[in-house]
Amino acid sequence: MSLTISQALRRIKKCKGRMAELTARAASVVSHEVGKPPAFDFLKLRENIRAVREELVTLEAAVARANAVTAIEVEGSRMSIAEAIRRLQELKA
Repeated sequence: MSLTISQALRRIKKCKGRMAELTARAASVVSHEVGKPPAFDFLKLRENIRAVREELVTLEAAVARANAVTAIEVEGSRMSIAEAIRRLQELKA
């Protein structure tokens, strides 16, 4: 599947939200009342967390690779997107 950088960034944001949701849900099922089943299947939650984490890492790595090799021009100077991001971060610091 082919994604633009902006599409990948949107999916990363969704993955991070899903990860937070699943982690919170997993924390709520660590303990439960004796005799009552847990609200969620912990093993299934753990597998869902692993799958979301795998997608997240894959997407973040792909964005990093794309940013490293995609060149843009900023004020007459050519640089990679990764360099432009770092320069912007320094300006904001």
